[in-house]
Amino acid sequence: MRGLVLFEQSRSVADLGRAAEFVEALLRRLARDGSELEAAFADWLNVLALRMDGIPAPVAEASRGKKTLKEVRMTLADRVAEWPKPYIQQGREEGISLGREEGITHERRLLRRLAAERFGTATAERLAAALAMQADPERLAEIGVAIVRCATADELLRAAGVSA
Repeated sequence: MRGLVLFEQSRSVADLGRAAEFVEALLRRLARDGSELEAAFADWLNVLALRMDGIPAPVAEASRGKKTLKEVRMTLADRVAEWPKPYIQQGREEGISLGREEGITHERRLLRRLAAERFGTATAERLAAALAMQADPERLAEIGVAIVRCATADELLRAAGVSA
């Protein structure tokens, strides 16, 4: 009974893995008991699995009698393998986004330090406001080139779009 509840309430890969273990144990037991009981459990598990995939109950109910318990077991194994993939992709995307933000923050700090080294702290402070507004890596690179090429602090600030 515990396995039935576990399967029905599966919300994670670990839960579904334990539910798959339940199906394995059920397969071994039903192999001795007969095919009618096996078919009933297969129908019930298949309907639950379809509903977990977001398929409406009436559509899921219409699938009764179409899968054996062994096929349901294979479906569960596939689901266990597939379940983490969207979360992994989301993690990658968030990591890339965070990495990009950290890189831009680092680049802003570096440009401010270079401006302070070349033109003094007051110029670097004024430049920092323009850098804080900038998230485009290409524009930050242009400001970096301006720090190297500009002869005066005023020329740099104009190139960076800082008003006088």
